[in-house]
Amino acid sequence: MRLRSNNQVITNMFAMYGQTAVCGFLMFFSNRWILSALGESDFGLFSVVGGVIAFLLFINGAMTSSAQRHLTFQVGGGDSEGLRRVFNAAMLTHLLLALLVLAVGETFGVWFVKYVLKMPEERRFAASLAFQCSLFSTSIMIVTVPFRAMFTAHQRMFELSALTVLQSGLLFTFAYCLKYLPGDRLVWYAAGYATATTTIYAIQSVRGRLLFPSCRICVREMKNWPLVRELLSFSLWNLFGHLGGVFRGQGMAIILNLGFGTKLNAAYGIANQVAGQVGQFASGFLQAVAPEIVSRQGAGETDRMISLGLRTCRFAALMGLLWMVPIAFELNYLLTLWLKKPPQYTTMLCLFVFAMSVADKLTVGYVACVQAVGKIAAYQVTLGLGMILTLPICYVITRGTESVQACFWGATVMAAVVSLGRVYWGRRLLGVSLLRWLREVLLPVAASMAPGMAACCALTWCLPSSFLRLLAVMAAGLTLGLVGIYGMGLHRDERAMVREKVIGRLLKRGRA
Repeated sequence: MRLRSNNQVITNMFAMYGQTAVCGFLMFFSNRWILSALGESDFGLFSVVGGVIAFLLFINGAMTSSAQRHLTFQVGGGDSEGLRRVFNAAMLTHLLLALLVLAVGETFGVWFVKYVLKMPEERRFAASLAFQCSLFSTSIMIVTVPFRAMFTAHQRMFELSALTVLQSGLLFTFAYCLKYLPGDRLVWYAAGYATATTTIYAIQSVRGRLLFPSCRICVREMKNWPLVRELLSFSLWNLFGHLGGVFRGQGMAIILNLGFGTKLNAAYGIANQVAGQVGQFASGFLQAVAPEIVSRQGAGETDRMISLGLRTCRFAALMGLLWMVPIAFELNYLLTLWLKKPPQYTTMLCLFVFAMSVADKLTVGYVACVQAVGKIAAYQVTLGLGMILTLPICYVITRGTESVQACFWGATVMAAVVSLGRVYWGRRLLGVSLLRWLREVLLPVAASMAPGMAACCALTWCLPSSFLRLLAVMAAGLTLGLVGIYGMGLHRDERAMVREKVIGRLLKRGRA
């Protein structure tokens, strides 16, 4: 059973990494074409309109976590009847949520876009149309969440990855065609984005209906009010954490818009996309292993669940830093190579978002473990409030200093505080001491990355900026990073598995 679980996690990881590589390649060209076709102002305008939608979606994030947790728990316990009941209860809650988001979006959201956001007056009508397109695709996405959660519960990551790649392919094709389209390109882009994402949601739902017997919509089982209350109760406490994430992420976009205008939104949008793509290797690992963490708790294997959670913290940070370190040293050159004329402050904002991402990854395994245990009330309230406080703190800093850099220093410090808060709750809820986290996560990560950082620093100091230096820094950072991870970032049993799974297979192929 343990071998099968390990193989499933490894298969999921490779599926997510394949998705990351293909989507990253497509995004490299797509964003360049979109920025060129829209211009800085409209590109930033679409980003901030998306931020308004994200504010409306904070409830969906909490309910999605609840559905995934309960479905995965039922899969781990082998209860097919319970699985079907949870699916139908989740369908009801998400249908109601979609209606709520539509109602709020068509009232508060439309008012906010028309009268509050800072933009040229002649662009308000186009921004309103873009908002309507985003609101439509968002509502469809909410309704189809239980189907996606079922794929995650059964650890069918390969199919989810294939659908994500297909979506990126559709957006890639549309981005190329965008510059040839007549009329308002912002409206075209919003409509094309909504069409591509809605198509993927529909395919995913039909495939889930055909693949999983539990995906049978039954109105009678939707009215399982005790189960609906249980899902909503779990979602209520998750709400604080997701609301905090929205405030910290999309709230920053609105603060930048109110303080500095749409061009800085363009820089922030690009920074988030770059950091998100670089962090996909770590996020892919987390998506691959999170269902296994919940399944182990569902099977009563708490010690193994905690061990896997700490490994998740370590591996997520290592995989993120492996790419972030060399990219950070050559970020300005890479952005110029990619976008030709990147918006002002893009490099600086990328580095700050990198730092916040690393702080999050160092304790991200605690999130899955606490979700699996189910004791989330006090945990979510305190950490969610910590993230929510990021917004007023950054607003006050922005008003007082009118400095973008000072604003993001405040956000980075708050990200570190929230990450340490997870360690505190890990000790309270899981019995994992601070010393164990330092020994198994932070120290191995720091030791593993030190050689690569030193090499990248030396190369950028000694060589002039050029494509040759970019290749040298990337090669040195990745090579020494992998060596450091193997030597200092992995435990003895993990190194043995690497030798068996990777090096052993390479040797066999070489002999063949």
